[in-house]
Amino acid sequence: MEVENAVKPENVVSPENAESVENVENLGEKTELRPASTCVRLSEKEIRRRRQQEIMNLSIAQIGLLVRTTNCLESEGILTVRDLLNSPPERLLNISNFGAKTLLEVYGALEKLGFTRNSQK
Repeated sequence: MEVENAVKPENVVSPENAESVENVENLGEKTELRPASTCVRLSEKEIRRRRQQEIMNLSIAQIGLLVRTTNCLESEGILTVRDLLNSPPERLLNISNFGAKTLLEVYGALEKLGFTRNSQK
């Protein structure tokens, strides 16, 4: 005895192939499966650009600075790597409790992220 509207094995989308199926339409006895949109492979240049943006948007608290250094920078509104790179050394050295040693710490953290100072090129 067959139950009306029963789920049939051939009409089930398994978790393994669920990502490859975008739309499932029930057409009475027949179920139509349509493939998902085609994935576009990113170029190496685009991958590097996106990675660079991720780094620029990192919080300064995530780049390995001492808590004191992070607090000094945050008190001046320097919250991301982008903010830090846009701050000239003179501005940083004018921050209270931020001296040459702290500036070297900042440079070291930026170098670990792949940035270099002009004098080191």
